[in-house]
Amino acid sequence: MNHKNKNVLFTTNLKIKLPKIKEIVTHGKHDTLIFKGSYESVKAIVKKVRRTDDLKQKLRSTCYHDNEFAFLGWETDGEFDYYAFEECGVTLTEYVKNRMYMEMGETSLKIMCGLVDGVKHLHTKGLVYMNHNPQNVLVNDDDTVKNCGMGNGKFLHEET
Repeated sequence: MNHKNKNVLFTTNLKIKLPKIKEIVTHGKHDTLIFKGSYESVKAIVKKVRRTDDLKQKLRSTCYHDNEFAFLGWETDGEFDYYAFEECGVTLTEYVKNRMYMEMGETSLKIMCGLVDGVKHLHTKGLVYMNHNPQNVLVNDDDTVKNCGMGNGKFLHEET
């Protein structure tokens, strides 16, 4: 994702358009809601979570890699934090259901390499991805893989 000034994306502002309840995509753990919304008029996925500070820090440190779900911005209402992410394709589960795999092909190798590259990037940032599953892997139309669901990630120096 190309951005003119990446630092601008991390300021608290009112650029996230919060959608109506009927636009909820899914419910996550711990009162998490995921909406389709926008960030500065760009289509985005908006995640609403109970207020925490370390999630924001984790997201900031994982940004800007081809195989990571791009973090666009953050806002809070005091009780909940709202995170805007790039809008991506379908989950890996949905992707596989829509295709017939008879053998390991070029597309399968591209997906596996993307998964490995994304996890490798997280490790270089000192993060361990604790929730890697097909629901937290997104595949775009061009078969680019994006890891998401970093809320349960741990810094390597954290105690578990």
